[in-house]
Amino acid sequence: MLVLRTTDGEVVSEVRASNVPRFERRINEPGTWSAEVVLGYGGSAAEDLHEWVETGRYSWAVLYGDHVVQAGPVRTWQVADEERKLTVSGAGMAAEFDRRIVRNPRGHTAVTHPSEDLILRNLSVQGLMVELVRANLDQRGYQLPIVLPDPEPGPESITYHAFDLANVWDRVRDLSQREGGPEFEFRPRLVDGGRRLEWVLDIGHPRLGDEDAQLVWDNGAAIGPLDVDVDGSRTPVSRVWVKGTGAGRDLLTGVATAERPGTPPVDVVDTSHVAERRQDVLDSYAHAVLAAGQVPSGRWETTLRLGEPGAQLDEWSLGDAPLISVTGHPWLPNGTYRRRITGCSDKSLTEISLELDTVPPQGKETS
Repeated sequence: MLVLRTTDGEVVSEVRASNVPRFERRINEPGTWSAEVVLGYGGSAAEDLHEWVETGRYSWAVLYGDHVVQAGPVRTWQVADEERKLTVSGAGMAAEFDRRIVRNPRGHTAVTHPSEDLILRNLSVQGLMVELVRANLDQRGYQLPIVLPDPEPGPESITYHAFDLANVWDRVRDLSQREGGPEFEFRPRLVDGGRRLEWVLDIGHPRLGDEDAQLVWDNGAAIGPLDVDVDGSRTPVSRVWVKGTGAGRDLLTGVATAERPGTPPVDVVDTSHVAERRQDVLDSYAHAVLAAGQVPSGRWETTLRLGEPGAQLDEWSLGDAPLISVTGHPWLPNGTYRRRITGCSDKSLTEISLELDTVPPQGKETS
């Protein structure tokens, strides 16, 4: 584990965990990490760790070799007396934006004043994401070691009213939930010869990763057993209502419908956008929910063995869709399947747990 200053990413120390650190990374989510340190084990004296667990001021990074798999600010820590064990936990850097309010960095008065509103014009949805983050980082004292792409021009214009007191994370996530909305990730990486860490905001068009990745992983070689998890409890969706602003007869709603003869209809009400004032945006949310609800959500869970050819951490990214060669599975027919990597987490020092999207990127199997 590396310890670094959150505000500038400079590495200040290294901590030896007493077992494999825990971590999770998923598309469109901040992710988490945690580590256990036995006090006195491997030179980890308590007095050396008191400073490094200061919440927010310091971040810890989980490494496999020299590859950063997760990193972000310390959030909580606990000490177990009898076990002499320190447990430190945190989140990915994206979680910082769940604690920051959308406003104009040049605002100069009360939050209800028009000068506090963030006005964005002539951008793509991806560009709106970038400028939401940039405006927050441009405030005095709010800087973080985050690398942003250039904002893309486009037809979108929006005013974020500061008096809504909405947090940045919710507004960025809202953009990703529109119909065709882009996926995103704050990806950690070491720079300056390992002396500093920064996070890169990657934004998809609309998806992250390479959906035609040339990687081929064999079940039983590069990857371990394949578990299949399917949830159809809310499918197939027939009607969607998305609540916006207003109440009663004045409630603004987005609506989308689909005919599914032969199956019982399912109605869905989405209440996660109640501050939205634009009808076209509410309809976009509704169409996205409707499209996602036509087939059961499902994923494969497996283990990637890092020592196998093509399975190294620098050979793939979240969103990539390698070919999975399956033989002798009790449920899946023998064949080759293309599946997207939508999440990863800890397993052991030589293995990574993977979540693979079972919905083919191009709408069909390769077999």
